[in-house]
Amino acid sequence: MMTHLRRTAAVLAAASLSDVLPGIELLGGGDTQTGFFYQFFYPHSLVPETPHMIEEQMRQIVREKRPLREMEMVACSARELFLKSGHPAAAEALEDLEPKDLVSVIKIGKFIDLAEGPFCAEVEEVKAFQILAIEPLGDQEYRLEGAAATNKDELKAFLKKRARYVKENHLAKGLKLGLWRILGPRILWLEKGLETRAELLFWLREKLMRGAREVAAADLSLVAQETFLQKKPLWWVLHRVADPEGEAGLMEEVCQSYLEQLVFPENLNSLLQTIEETLMILGFHAFLCSEEQKDVKEWSVEDGLGRSHGVIALTSSGDLWRMSIGVERILALLLERTAGDLPPWLKKENRTLT
Repeated sequence: MMTHLRRTAAVLAAASLSDVLPGIELLGGGDTQTGFFYQFFYPHSLVPETPHMIEEQMRQIVREKRPLREMEMVACSARELFLKSGHPAAAEALEDLEPKDLVSVIKIGKFIDLAEGPFCAEVEEVKAFQILAIEPLGDQEYRLEGAAATNKDELKAFLKKRARYVKENHLAKGLKLGLWRILGPRILWLEKGLETRAELLFWLREKLMRGAREVAAADLSLVAQETFLQKKPLWWVLHRVADPEGEAGLMEEVCQSYLEQLVFPENLNSLLQTIEETLMILGFHAFLCSEEQKDVKEWSVEDGLGRSHGVIALTSSGDLWRMSIGVERILALLLERTAGDLPPWLKKENRTLT
């Protein structure tokens, strides 16, 4: 239900953007785990009142009960329609498709765009929403973000939770503990933060990779060959770029150092048990995703806003299994569960296994 609501709110916001900002070029959007977004190009400066104007226009569209219609079209017809409607970005997005390929087009009144459902049957079903921010992305490109709920009380409760989360999330706690400094959308890791991350790496390695040897190689096939030769699991750390841009901060994909290991199939069952035990020790209420996929197993944990983040994944890689552990993601989730100081075992002077 929330997916329907959030995707409908996203295209409702897009239709409002088209009404409020002449000369806008929509670049696409959709739902997030907590709301909706839309990115757009606008050749003029936005004013502080812009979010309020868009929100009011969304309400006007709902009051007018503009008809909402989802259509399937062949790519060549959709591309021609977008070109006639002055929507070149949508037309360009279809260039690589075969002429008879089917695409999903959403229509609200006279507004049209490429968008994948599911959607609500009517715009009136979007009863509570709020524009949270319009962030500049550079080169006159912007990202609108918003929240939507089934009623005003539910939206109010979420907004209160969100406001509290901004003050208590992992970035705020890491700043308070002296792990890093926040410089715009990025962070600068300080000595204490690097030491804490190193201790977490040590702890995870000792818990999950006992008996494994460390290697380094640019080519994974070389690691696989060495694993077979030595008949022992090998582990390594993938390089990271710690630039936490985006709504999930340090949990974003570009921020992860992945602690990785190749595992023989005969050791899989014991590893599964060890993973479950390790997540319990960390205090995570993890849930296993993709149980229907035999070649992929991923454990996810929710953050303080209820968004799920994969922390450990096992992927079948030929005759071996590859385990990947997101180090920064686990550290971020640990911080969000920490009331005060760091857990004792994350301090080098207390290096013992729990």
